[in-house]
Amino acid sequence: MNTLNLINPGWYQISSIQKEIKFSYTNAKENAELLENLYSTTIAYFSSSWDGIRAVAANLAGIILEHTDTQRMKWLDLAHLLKSLQVLEKDPSPTVQLVATELISDICPGRALGE
Repeated sequence: MNTLNLINPGWYQISSIQKEIKFSYTNAKENAELLENLYSTTIAYFSSSWDGIRAVAANLAGIILEHTDTQRMKWLDLAHLLKSLQVLEKDPSPTVQLVATELISDICPGRALGE
């Protein structure tokens, strides 16, 4: 365990989750069921008690969308993602709010603030 893990043991867990998700996403790009599972698991992390996990999960959802082609996009529930991100826009953590707002603006570029 490195020094950062001793200072913030939660960082080790976040790092492990990121590695697992990267591996899963690489395999999921060609498998609809895995992609859906990764996507829904990522959104489930939006309700974590750790703001760092919520922010990373929102970032990951954006990365998944960015790297998913149009054909595979139909497997993802974008309406559920948008509703979940709208909840994160009201998160107590400014970092989580910012990530959610940026992702919503990427998904819906013409959306006015407060919609």
